[in-house]
Amino acid sequence: MKIALFDSSGNFQDGFKSQLTKCLLKAYANTDIVGLKCDNNALSAYRSSEEIKSSDIVIIWNGSEIGCFWAKQICKTFNIPFCVVERGLFPQG
Repeated sequence: MKIALFDSSGNFQDGFKSQLTKCLLKAYANTDIVGLKCDNNALSAYRSSEEIKSSDIVIIWNGSEIGCFWAKQICKTFNIPFCVVERGLFPQG
């Protein structure tokens, strides 16, 4: 299984990300977890989109950031399940 952790803003804090990764590795043995981010570079965005398309599930940090919309659209287009996670008072969708 391949899981992509997508962060469009660079705000996916290392402490929370490491806890999430540990939980995912406990739940899904033999899992490949790939960390992706959007840095306004076309080549980086292309590489991230290729990783998303080859993933079994995508976890998106803060789904209302501008960079998340194209990642969600790729998931919808290729029928890849995704979920949005955020830590805060008012989680975004």
